[in-house]
Formats: sequence, C-alpha cells, structure tokens
Amino acid sequence: GVFAVIGSARGAQQLIDSAVGIQNALKVAGLEGANLTKVYNSLFASAQKNAAPVEALVGLYGKLALSQKELGASQGDLVKLVDTVGVALRVGGTSAEQASGALLQLGQALGGGTVRAEEFTSLLEGAPTILQAAAAGIAEAGGSVAKLRKIMLDGNLSSKALFEGTIAGAASLEAKLKGS
Repeated sequence: GVFAVIGSARGAQQLIDSAVGIQNALKVAGLEGANLTKVYNSLFASAQKNAAPVEALVGLYGKLALSQKELGASQGDLVKLVDTVGVALRVGGTSAEQASGALLQLGQALGGGTVRAEEFTSLLEGAPTILQAAAAGIAEAGGSVAKLRKIMLDGNLSSKALFEGTIAGAASLEAKLKGS
C-alpha cells in the first residue's frame, strides 16, 4: 500500500512538472491568457490525433516562435506546421522520441535563414516524411527529395521556403495517411 501511494505521488508530480514545463515553453514563446490556451488546445489536439507527445510538439512550437518574424509566419501558420510535422511522424511510423534529433535540426533549419547540409541530413535520417512534404510543396523540387537536396546543396533552400513548402505539402501526407 505504501509503495502504491509513493508511486502515485511520483506520477502526479511528473504530470505537474510536465504541465508546468508546457506552460512555461508557451509563455517563453510570447503567449499568455486566452492566446496561450488557444495554442495549447490546438497542439494538444494535434498530439492526440497523431499519437505524438504534446511536450515534443510544444517544444517545436517554441523553437519556431523564436523565428516567427523571419519566417513571415502567423501564429496559425506555426500551429499548422507543428501539426504537419505530427502527421509526418505518424505517416513515417516514427515516434517523437525517435525523431528528437531531427526535430531539433528542423528547429535549427527553420531558424537559420538557409537550410544547411547537416540539418537536411538529420531530417532525412530521422524524419524523411517531413522532407517529402516539403518536396511536394516546393514547386522547384517537383515532389522529389533528391531535387530538394540539390536545391539545398546549391545554397538555395531558405528556411522560409522549407517552412512554407512543408505546410503546402501537408496534403500529400494526409493522402498517405488515408491510404494506410
């Protein structure tokens, strides 16, 4: 009985710590009040829909929020990209834990101005479905990750293009999800 109480107390503390961490991450991203609640609810719904940990999606949102102005993105655009990443992980059968390095590199790629080879390679290895969505959404890539890689190697893949292309390619992921 004593061990059950201790175990329950530890579990409750972990939940509290997680909730505080999520709230703090969203506050650092500049959210508060009703706006914070709206974004959290959207990210939570995406996590539920895609069987992804909400902490990972909130963390990605927080990283994206730091580059929001450079990306020319609205709050809704950031939420849409995070949802698209959740769908990409689900389509690829990749957990957020397995793709943690790739998600870190995605945050860096979207905040760096120009996508670099190290970031691209990490995404290719850890979460290739994100690049598949981007390739589908970037006209010059024509749906080909190999062409997208060539664009990146030529130094012509901007963070903004990757951001917008991934969102634009979300429909291709949804189509794959329906077929699975």
